[in-house]
Amino acid sequence: MKTKKLLAIALCLCLGLSMLAIPAYAADNPCAVNRILQRFIPAPVVNRATWSPPATAHTSSTFSVDTKLSWSITTSDGWIEAYVYDPATYSPNTPVYDGRGKGYFKISVAANTSGKERTGTVTVRNFVGAATTVLVTQQGGVTVNRTSWQPSLKATTSSNFLITAKGSWSITTSASWIKTSVSKGSNSGKFKISVTATSGSRQGFVHVKGADGSLVTVIVKQQKPPPSN
Repeated sequence: MKTKKLLAIALCLCLGLSMLAIPAYAADNPCAVNRILQRFIPAPVVNRATWSPPATAHTSSTFSVDTKLSWSITTSDGWIEAYVYDPATYSPNTPVYDGRGKGYFKISVAANTSGKERTGTVTVRNFVGAATTVLVTQQGGVTVNRTSWQPSLKATTSSNFLITAKGSWSITTSASWIKTSVSKGSNSGKFKISVTATSGSRQGFVHVKGADGSLVTVIVKQQKPPPSN
């Protein structure tokens, strides 16, 4: 009996000393403590793990968060913005990046005019550092190496243009005197714009539109030279 009592007393003393030591250990080793807590405290649950916005003008999408703890949002790149979204309190002038419990957040991206696909991430992290990541992959849209051309008035002439794109695209013109070598294509390539001779100044447009809705306009202007002195 004495042995059992002594063991019980020793166990209580050990537990007591351990509890006293935890705050000191946490103060000296916050990262280590967080790693231990992350094993028992789950990361916030986000309803989607990916988002693929088009390359066109500024767009956004709403995501939901399921957790009982406080959480915060960070982004990996400047072209991605993420903020807590509550329709009742949201103000674009004072975005909030911290939430608590179940809620919503929005991810918004700027237009991608590079012609190349780009990727980034949005991370939702609770107070111990357990995190969930959303992968954002934005299409590259269509770009053209030049957006204006001033051909001669005196004769039929043409010029080559380069397209950078991922996916299909189509070309239309605003006037019958402007012709293009192709009307559609896919991925990166080239096309030619041709114009007929004219006696006076005129202006028209060539529109290159990507499958994702991105649009580039080339201005074609035939103009009389200024009179010589």
